[in-house]
Amino acid sequence: TLKTYTYSLEEGFNFVSFPFIIAGEDLMTGAGLLKNLNYNHNNLIYSISKYTGSWKIVGQNTGVYDTHDFQLIPGQGYVIKSKADLEISISGKPIQYEGPGDNAPISLIKGWNLIGLYGSGVKSYTAKSLLEDINAFTEIEFEANNVSRWESDVQRYDGFQVDEVNGSKMEYGFDFPINLLQSYFVRVEEGSG
Repeated sequence: TLKTYTYSLEEGFNFVSFPFIIAGEDLMTGAGLLKNLNYNHNNLIYSISKYTGSWKIVGQNTGVYDTHDFQLIPGQGYVIKSKADLEISISGKPIQYEGPGDNAPISLIKGWNLIGLYGSGVKSYTAKSLLEDINAFTEIEFEANNVSRWESDVQRYDGFQVDEVNGSKMEYGFDFPINLLQSYFVRVEEGSG
């Protein structure tokens, strides 16, 4: 069954995640979604981008939309740059995870990762519990120490960091809830997979 997801975009940058399979073959790429949103919202979207070690951007200010096009997939984070405050709706098929053993894989590389969480049965995370779960993952030895979010209303980053200092854990910043429709930067010091 399809479900409609509503995003309240602020003028400027909005860090979003699509925790579902977007309905419609032509909307499953950055360029496809950009064209569709601009068609439905008077060309109010500048660009859609993703970060995987470097930025990939599809925008309307370039002659060609799709030179840097990319698939829109759950687990990856995206940034939508809007010219105005705007509400958009995107339909998709939620990803079902029912059992407690089910998990929604997310790829991480060393350095900064822009990610989103997904899966209907996914537990509620905060920045701190997300870091704890990444670091507790046994198949790959990850060492992640920072989760940062972009606050669209004030257009700035806000982060939570845990560092090991002389054998004890030091926390910096304030813990915050992780929202499934938002994307977050996670910094991985060690490990990838």
